[in-house]
Amino acid sequence: MMENKDDKFEYSYKALSDKEIKRVEAIKIEYDVQSSLRKLEELDKRVKSFPIIISLTFGILGTLVFGLGLTCILEWSNYTFGILLALCGSLILGIAYPLYNYFYNKNKAKYKDEIIRISNELLNEEK
Repeated sequence: MMENKDDKFEYSYKALSDKEIKRVEAIKIEYDVQSSLRKLEELDKRVKSFPIIISLTFGILGTLVFGLGLTCILEWSNYTFGILLALCGSLILGIAYPLYNYFYNKNKAKYKDEIIRISNELLNEEK
């Protein structure tokens, strides 16, 4: 076997300077904080969005049923059915806000520990 003198392996290594290391750490912290902040905002949105959707659905449904009851009374002179529908609509409207509170408090309790943990991480990193 003949050895070829051009088949050499060369390796060089240059360590990062202190200034470069600090810059890399600053960039890393910036992205860690941003991802944690996004996660915190996502959890906060998850806590609030479902209760809002439920309460708006019940509010709109109650308003439509109430309006149909008023239409029965005023346009079609059907007082019995109209009053019944208006009362049902009022009841549906009346439970919209308690439903919001129920689901909001339930979601708050569910995600509380994780939100507090991420918040503490973010506040400790910034100090």
